[in-house]
Amino acid sequence: MHELIAAATELPIKDQETLVQTSQQEFAQGECQAITPEQLMAELIG
Repeated sequence: MHELIAAATELPIKDQETLVQTSQQEFAQGECQAITPEQLMAELIG
């Protein structure tokens, strides 16, 4: 999990904000499902 946090903190600020906004929107829409660290890393890396 530490690698994931390190990868996220290396993103440019705008990307971090976009990631947070996207997560909040998905959560608000009830689409946010349990996600594995592998899936999250795949999304972060694109």
